[in-house]
Amino acid sequence: MQLIKSYFDKKNFGNKVDIYKSEEGYIVIMWDRGEVSYAYVDQDKKKYIPIDSLIDKNSKYDFAKKDFNIQLPNLDKYGFSECPLWLIKIFKS
Repeated sequence: MQLIKSYFDKKNFGNKVDIYKSEEGYIVIMWDRGEVSYAYVDQDKKKYIPIDSLIDKNSKYDFAKKDFNIQLPNLDKYGFSECPLWLIKIFKS
């Protein structure tokens, strides 16, 4: 996976947002109020799927090192929501 965006944002959901490009889409890592959360966004930037439950809790993401690699299962069976507008703006910035 390749880091394509690193964004610091106090106005929206995450104080820090790192976005990685995978073969299937994008992995979004957000840090907010001391908690790290993960999401998957499809290549069209339409589907947003929280994937916290798929990440090993013992391997916390380090925003300083910027090193992340994960193999995702087929996410077709998971529910999704529309990609948030604030995140679309980060992709476009």
